[in-house]
Amino acid sequence: MPEPLAAREGEIVLRDLKPNAGIEVWYRRTLQTMIEAMARSMLVHVRASLRRSPVEIGFGVDESPTAALERTFRKWGERWTTRFDKMAKDVADAFATRSGRDFDARFRKLLREAGFTVKFQMSERMRESYRAVAAENVNLIRSIPQKFLTDVQSAVWQSVTKGYDTGTLSQTIHDTYKVSWRRAALIARDQTNKAKAVMEEARRDELGIAEAIWIHSHAGKEPRPEHVRWGREKKRYAIKQGMWSEVDQEWVWPGTPINCRCTSRSIIPGFEAR
Repeated sequence: MPEPLAAREGEIVLRDLKPNAGIEVWYRRTLQTMIEAMARSMLVHVRASLRRSPVEIGFGVDESPTAALERTFRKWGERWTTRFDKMAKDVADAFATRSGRDFDARFRKLLREAGFTVKFQMSERMRESYRAVAAENVNLIRSIPQKFLTDVQSAVWQSVTKGYDTGTLSQTIHDTYKVSWRRAALIARDQTNKAKAVMEEARRDELGIAEAIWIHSHAGKEPRPEHVRWGREKKRYAIKQGMWSEVDQEWVWPGTPINCRCTSRSIIPGFEAR
């Protein structure tokens, strides 16, 4: 295990912490399991509606396939939206709790390696971080069925215009499901990065750690040139301020831009600096 690196005189630079891959996998599988159940359910009920033969509407006559489809969308769409709404808070809270406990344990270990013994408390600053992480994830989870159901409904009506083509419909719903599946993977990866970054900033602030060094991950297929350069030049930045991005025209922190997997190394100042 590498030793903490010495930087400027008296300073200690800790190793960087990567997001927890196990938490990302758990989060991704939780979302994808719900998405798969929703997709199977909608396909079954939409197929059942489409199997009905078109009939002329009249007094005492069964509803038309179009009316049956509208009822299916309303009934099962609302049910799945409600299910996601109900699970969103529990999953988001569990994600925030797992992320916080994991970060604290690993950050304490880094500090011990550098010769510091710290006992973390659940401070108000950390509670704010938990709430921020949970709130963002509640909104993201609730958005999953909204997008999926809108896309499925559009695909169904296209199938209707082609003469109730159930074969094409099944493939289209499957394709829509795969889009939502990939989106769940993106949410899990991106939010695991962000949760670690938010909680890291909170703990650093509590400890009076004001600066860090940007570390590029080299993990993405399309890395941001700015992030590559900052990592190569070992750019220092003020933790409260972040790094100014000329591309995004805003202050950013490692792991917070969408799909950013960068990390950072905490700089513990020398006694004279403190």
